[in-house]
Formats: sequence, C-alpha cells, structure tokens
Amino acid sequence: MKYRSDNDKSYGAAGMVIGLNVLNAEDTFCSVTIDADGLDCVVMMPDFLMSDQLTCDAHDAWKKSVRHFHVAMGMVIADRVSRKMLHDHGTVDRKMHNQMLSAMTKEGKTLCCLEHDEVENVFEEYFQHMVKVFSNPTVRNATSQLASLLQERRTLSNTEVEELLTELSII
Repeated sequence: MKYRSDNDKSYGAAGMVIGLNVLNAEDTFCSVTIDADGLDCVVMMPDFLMSDQLTCDAHDAWKKSVRHFHVAMGMVIADRVSRKMLHDHGTVDRKMHNQMLSAMTKEGKTLCCLEHDEVENVFEEYFQHMVKVFSNPTVRNATSQLASLLQERRTLSNTEVEELLTELSII
C-alpha cells in the first residue's frame, strides 16, 4: 500500500482499525500509528503474531495462518475502501476490486496454499461488507474523526480507539 500523504495514510489506518472491529478482531491489535507504512500502521498483539507451530499440529498451524491471512485481507480491503470513499470522495470501481482480488489471491496461495475460489469467496464477502460499512454516515463520521485524531497524535492505543468508537456509537 502506497500513501500519498499523512492525511491519506490516516484514513487508511483508521479504516483498518474500523475494519478489525467489523471482523470482530479488535482484540488483535495494540495500537495504530501513521509513522509506519501499510499493514505495519496497525501494531498487532504479540500473541496474535506468535507462531504456535512448535506446540500445535500442522492442521492447527495452517488454520491459524488462514485466520491471519483473512484478518490481513480485511485490513487491506478496509484501508483501500476507506481511502477511496472517504479521503478521495470517490467510488469503489471494478478495476480497484479486481486489483485487490488478484493481489489477495496471490498472497493466499503463497501464504496458505489457498485456491482462487477459497480466497475469492471470503474476499467478496469482506469487500461487499466493507463498502456497506464505509457507506454508513455514522461510520464515515467516525472514520474522519479517527483519521484527524491520528494526524494530531500520530499513534493511538487500542483502548483509545475503542473509547472513541464507543463514544461515537460505532461499537
């Protein structure tokens, strides 16, 4: 993900943490910052990142990898949709959709040995849902406020994000 400015990045980062809430994965991150790039803007909890591959069987390790991939895919979609719809005041078009799907399909194959249809089914569900979420006026307002706060403070803890989203009646 390439950002054009701190403002653009703040909308992407705000979108990612709201996306994590949408995916019921809000407990997987400890902070969000615009002093990093891409998915690194969201600092994940150590227990989310730690590999249990030495203590669990191969199937459980694969399932955890797939879950991590799904979370990352949701974050990428939320980042792009938030930036396109809210920062750029544009619409999500077929070209953007297809570019993201292609990239996610490649990542799913590389990281988890997932087939195209396995990635596409989840991608379509997440994509459609994120477009609906970021079309909601309340969510749009919350995303803008979160993006402004990120520009002002540069970094917010999970607790600060959750407090703001609760205050704005998002969660």
